[in-house]
Amino acid sequence: MLKQWDRILDQLLRKKDTPCQMTLTMEKIRELISAQADNGGGYNRNATKEMLAQVECGHGQQAVDDLIREFDLESTFDFKPGHSFLLESRG
Repeated sequence: MLKQWDRILDQLLRKKDTPCQMTLTMEKIRELISAQADNGGGYNRNATKEMLAQVECGHGQQAVDDLIREFDLESTFDFKPGHSFLLESRG
């Protein structure tokens, strides 16, 4: 039983080391973030965090900062430019 848990733990840890992949286009992410920001709230905040992590992985921190400014996510969700959402989603 202990060996089985070791294998599961090993697989989970290995998944964190795999490179992330963009599953949404930037156009779709912009559309979704716009809707999330309009509605506000905790669930929308978490969904937006995940999308920003994807953007950070695929396009870098500057793209994330641009989206934060474009949709005023600092006042809506208290997201600050320069914050790494990728580290948060993998931790």
